[in-house]
Amino acid sequence: MPAPSVIAHIAVWSQLLPATVVAAKQGWNLRPRLWTGLALLSSTVGDGVQFVLGRRGLSNLWIGYVSTAITGILIVTALAEWQVTGRSRQTMWLALILYVIMWGTTMLFEETARFSLLAVPIHSVLVLLLSLWTLMSNALKDRPQPTYRYDWFWACLGLALLYGASSAMQPLLRILIAEGQMNDAIAVLNFKAGFQVVAMLFITAGMLCPVQAHSGFSSLPVR
Repeated sequence: MPAPSVIAHIAVWSQLLPATVVAAKQGWNLRPRLWTGLALLSSTVGDGVQFVLGRRGLSNLWIGYVSTAITGILIVTALAEWQVTGRSRQTMWLALILYVIMWGTTMLFEETARFSLLAVPIHSVLVLLLSLWTLMSNALKDRPQPTYRYDWFWACLGLALLYGASSAMQPLLRILIAEGQMNDAIAVLNFKAGFQVVAMLFITAGMLCPVQAHSGFSSLPVR
């Protein structure tokens, strides 16, 4: 495929914004922000390695499978830490176990030298659903501040936007490339990149939110 576009490069490096804000605000001691920052760092490293291997003409899609799994585990961990009740937190930890089982099972049917048909789309749909569930369940709880003052609100919005756009991308790319429609494949990649930039801005906004005294587990530092 041709070299990545400008918007694709911006999308990759935009993943560093939330982690940079967390580091600047010394937010690494807040579990949800810690895991979110690490997840996006993992994704950035994976994208960077893919770019380097691709420039050298080497197989690079398998890197995406590795970084996607690591990123997914870290994101679901962050969502678990953002739950405001013990029961919802336990439910999210169960979802993490199911995620790992799902990934391991679907990888048995994947060709890692090609775009994903099962693992990555299911990963995207699962993270999308868990993000929306966290957003809605937290928003419906009584709290002293407006919903938009909480980090989980912006982070979940960003994750839902990102993974909603990603859910059908890899199967679509595989079809378009198999049919030789490279221009359409590049358009799909650029479309997803644009969504990713907006999603990172949303997540960064969450990392900029002040820590609320009654925001549940998201206010608890690592002990």
